[in-house]
Amino acid sequence: MTNQLPISYNDRTLFHLLRHFSLVNDNAIQCLIDRGYNQALIDENLQIPGSKFYDYFATDIKSLLLQCATIKETASFRQNGYLHLCYEFNAMKFPEGIGTLGIISLEALKSLTSNQPVLKKNRGHLLLHAAVSKLPITNLLTLVLKEQQTSNFLITAFPGSAALPLPSTKFSTEFNETCKLFWEQQVFLSLA
Repeated sequence: MTNQLPISYNDRTLFHLLRHFSLVNDNAIQCLIDRGYNQALIDENLQIPGSKFYDYFATDIKSLLLQCATIKETASFRQNGYLHLCYEFNAMKFPEGIGTLGIISLEALKSLTSNQPVLKKNRGHLLLHAAVSKLPITNLLTLVLKEQQTSNFLITAFPGSAALPLPSTKFSTEFNETCKLFWEQQVFLSLA
């Protein structure tokens, strides 16, 4: 690994990552409830469309990090203050993939059966969305970490290749423009 420090996280990280799991185990749910999250909010976040890990691959952050510990990352890079670690899992071990893709490029959408992409409000932005008959699968995984002195803090993890963050006024004008251009070419997927 590029940076050998341990990976740390907290309940906010786990809550954010609910959107990337198809199923979360009872211990993780209880951990969130013990820290003040209610079941309705947990269920709502589990239902957010997006790239999702299959339950046979990971059902919480601990099981996800254990999977990553079994192989070496295929790429790592730093972008906008974060370390990105990319992994590709063996298709022989995971013939059905490690999860589904909830976002793909406009170019890749052409190979799927889908409706015409439409702009919809998503996380405060007008972004392209399309309904597909079947979500594409992937064996790729990306971890995004904030490097610290004693650990790398997990910001997010998702099935699929590295992506740029949604545009934000917190970013430099140049990086924000790069993010806008990237997201103009991406499509959020849902099942038809």
